[in-house]
Amino acid sequence: MNILEKKIFSTESQNAPENLVNRIIFAYNELRIKLQVDKNEVSFAGVECQGPLDIKNGTIVHIATMGFRDVPIKEMLSKLGIKTNVTLIFSATQALLAARAGADIATIPYKVILQMIKHPLTDSGIEKFNADWAGANR
Repeated sequence: MNILEKKIFSTESQNAPENLVNRIIFAYNELRIKLQVDKNEVSFAGVECQGPLDIKNGTIVHIATMGFRDVPIKEMLSKLGIKTNVTLIFSATQALLAARAGADIATIPYKVILQMIKHPLTDSGIEKFNADWAGANR
């Protein structure tokens, strides 16, 4: 699985779920045209969500900053021909597995994002460096 391109846009001006979905569709089509990819060749398109998800029903439960509740995001995107998978993430390993499985929409807690950028070998390397540095400065 390869990420061919990313498109990031502000959601501040999206005052209704339909407007947000239309913005997602516009970005999706814009990237497809830029990359010269037919919609039948697209395996999936990922969408990041800032609110809790109901993975069973494929809905965004609530996005407080936008005032959205119970948005049927999977259904809305599917009606427009975009295949979607909705998932919740509770660990860095789950995030990796979800990405490999083709999850498109995920709710990832901040602590998991921190876990994803932290690695035990990095931590031990920093500790060793600090110890060596402290020893060198004696």
